[in-house]
Amino acid sequence: FTIFKKSSKYLDLLKKTNYLLWQANKKPIKINEEQILRRKVVSAIKYNKIENKFNKLRKKLDVKKFKPAKGKLREFQLLLLDYMEEIISLLQEEGFSVFLDGGTLLGAVRHGGFIPWDDDIDIAVLGEDYEKVFEFLKSKFIYVDASEITYNEFFFLVDKTIKLHPNQLFVLKTPDSIHIMKGESYEKYLKIDIFPYDYYDDNLTEDAFDNYRNKIKMQTICNPVWRDIINVQKAEIEENKVIVKKSNKIWYGLGNWAFTRFPFLGFRNEDDILPLSIIKFEGKYFPAPAKPESHISKTYKNIFSIPQ
Repeated sequence: FTIFKKSSKYLDLLKKTNYLLWQANKKPIKINEEQILRRKVVSAIKYNKIENKFNKLRKKLDVKKFKPAKGKLREFQLLLLDYMEEIISLLQEEGFSVFLDGGTLLGAVRHGGFIPWDDDIDIAVLGEDYEKVFEFLKSKFIYVDASEITYNEFFFLVDKTIKLHPNQLFVLKTPDSIHIMKGESYEKYLKIDIFPYDYYDDNLTEDAFDNYRNKIKMQTICNPVWRDIINVQKAEIEENKVIVKKSNKIWYGLGNWAFTRFPFLGFRNEDDILPLSIIKFEGKYFPAPAKPESHISKTYKNIFSIPQ
């Protein structure tokens, strides 16, 4: 039985509850952040009271009817919208079949645009196009070599690059995705992440695939330098017999951060993604998987529920 809860966790819960109260057009809870954090802990009774309020709101509200973001976040989202349109058009002109993915696709399916609290863009490509997209972007924009750094140094590299090239597009590749960025500072920059999906052997069972993912995780977890992780990924793509050029089983590729971090909710069928469709996003139309809801349901559980 827990008597106390961390005040930082309590503050986070208060903010999330106030967000739902705003969505419900109800009066927010008054919050004194400084006072809460000064105390370090709060009683479990006090915490549970707010948690119960939050859970009641979660059950009552319909996430599909959430109001869009407001203020500076909304202004930022609209900048991202133009940025996404620019980059996707550029890639389509080069013949790349990119499509909305991750939180951006979830927003399109559930809200017809941005998830109200989202602040970046996720798109994806299939199979061998991933490396081709990267090489094209390297030739088009400022390229930043991130191979010699670790996860902990990513902030410093991005901050340094933005200061050297303010408001100019630059591209870098990490073990998790391709990043296309531009901005005024690390606190205010536009970012698009491009993720790979791969085809997997049709004879591969789900248990065997889970074992394969765990093997890759063990091979990469002990390598802090990104160059070493990327080399492991490249070697696997070139030498393994699990990833194939064409099949009816599709899942995250080896350069996709979700490959080892997301729970496995089953393979996508090829017809979940191809042929690409279009989907409405903030009043504009963008490429999407053939079956957007089916595709995104293999990424997130309960896509029409309010996250905890």
